[in-house]
Amino acid sequence: MPRHYAIKRKHYPSTPFTIWLYDYVNKNKTTLAQLALDAGLSRGLLNIFVAHPERSPNLQTCLRVSEATGKPAGEILQLAGIAGYKPQKAVDLDLKELVNIYQRLPVPMKYCLLKSARALAEAVKAQKSPSVSRQPQEMTHD
Repeated sequence: MPRHYAIKRKHYPSTPFTIWLYDYVNKNKTTLAQLALDAGLSRGLLNIFVAHPERSPNLQTCLRVSEATGKPAGEILQLAGIAGYKPQKAVDLDLKELVNIYQRLPVPMKYCLLKSARALAEAVKAQKSPSVSRQPQEMTHD
């Protein structure tokens, strides 16, 4: 049965992540823009995922949404379809503890940690992409 959204919108949620976002904002009587601001994101970022379902949030966005909503980060990662995430009980416990530690950090340290996580995600992505390896050519003298 399709969900009913009371507010007329140009775009409708079509991914598990955006459906959950809309359910959350309807249940908590807020807006996607306000949730984004509460999470420390730009005002329109969450709306972009609704308007462009082919886009998915990155790790930083998922962690910030988790912190703002109280939903475990592992579940948000799964909803967002983050590649390589496989829910496992042991991993979820570790992830939950990491999120709790993250939530207790002062804001400057959170910023540094998220910046590092983004750099790590980009490095992993670059490593997975096919690249041309350059081997030094041996010099031969006749």
